[in-house]
Amino acid sequence: AESEEESLIKDRELKPDVVLMDVKMPGIGGLEATRKLLRSHPDIKVVAVTVCEEDPFPTRLLQAGAAGYLTKGAGLPEMVQAIRLVFAGQRY
Repeated sequence: AESEEESLIKDRELKPDVVLMDVKMPGIGGLEATRKLLRSHPDIKVVAVTVCEEDPFPTRLLQAGAAGYLTKGAGLPEMVQAIRLVFAGQRY
């Protein structure tokens, strides 16, 4: 999805177990979009995707409800690992 509004529509239609959320999403941004998504769909797990590795940003993502985060440079094996762990109820 390219915006928070589109993301919420897609989530209702597709009913995903895990969502990769771009923190720099146009509009309200990924942090607020994560909060809104989890308020309306508390069963969905969110893995935030960001370019920022330094605190306080990862902490803010987790406080917003994300179950984990990846940097945009993460490779496919790391993405798969993060999705599997978060799906299993763990943090990444």
